Amino acid sequence: MPVVLRHWKIADLTGLNSEAETAREALLKRIDRIGKVAGKLAADRVTA
Repeated sequence: MPVVLRHWKIADLTGLNSEAETAREALLKRIDRIGKVAGKLAADRVTA
């Protein structure tokens, strides 16, 4: 789990205004996407 999620508890933040909530959701999506790409790159490295 990335430090941003573990230490800052981004996913658990509440009481945000709409702009902050949109930014939080975008950040969570980006972190998820980066994790998927990293996993694919790691798998490709193992099979190469």
